[in-house]
Amino acid sequence: MLATPRISFGKGVCGETWQRGHTIIVSDVKNCKNYIACDSATKSEIVIPIWDHREKVGNKDQVLGVWDIDSGIIDRFDKVD
Repeated sequence: MLATPRISFGKGVCGETWQRGHTIIVSDVKNCKNYIACDSATKSEIVIPIWDHREKVGNKDQVLGVWDIDSGIIDRFDKVD
């Protein structure tokens, strides 16, 4: 069972990470207009693209999926993560 239905390209932070192809950190989900809530306890999140280096889109590697990590703490993630 998924926490949310399938997320479209560019929709929500996961879809935006897929579209942009880079990690997105949301310090406080209450202040993120593109956030799709799946758990009321979530305060911040980091979404990281998963690359398939064997597949290309143009000259860029294909994003195979995203890794979405949520936290109950505001401002939990930073660039080191």
